[in-house]
Amino acid sequence: MLDSARWLIDGSENDITLAIWPLEAGALGANLERASQRGVNITTLCLANCPQKCELCRGRVYRHTVESIQDERWLMVIPDGQEILAGGINPDGETQAVRTHQTLLVVLATLYIHQYIALATLLHDLGSRRGDLLGQQTINVLATLAPGVISAEWLDRLQ
Repeated sequence: MLDSARWLIDGSENDITLAIWPLEAGALGANLERASQRGVNITTLCLANCPQKCELCRGRVYRHTVESIQDERWLMVIPDGQEILAGGINPDGETQAVRTHQTLLVVLATLYIHQYIALATLLHDLGSRRGDLLGQQTINVLATLAPGVISAEWLDRLQ
């Protein structure tokens, strides 16, 4: 999976969108640095929500907690909005990944990362005023999207 990620990063021309954990960010660091030196814009969602800049993630880095489904570390690499490598690394180090040019999947993954960053940024700005500013309809929508997953605690972690 990391070899495929390196190949995609090395072939990027304009931009790279990433969702990554520090371990994989370190493994891909040299490739990302070379891409940056070529003028490639890098947007990184640090999935570990490191409390401070760790020097492993590259580009415009947004640190937010994303809840994985099965205790996996996720990796998503989207070069130039043309292709996606998406995979998971389980605690034993086993990986499962998919790589595709399928437009719908590329767009969905890119939107997921961008919208996650946007939502977390907005929640951060709302801070403690969130409860006063969100209407009951918004709270109901959030509760029905993922019962038991989307909660006040989830919003706090995302913030």
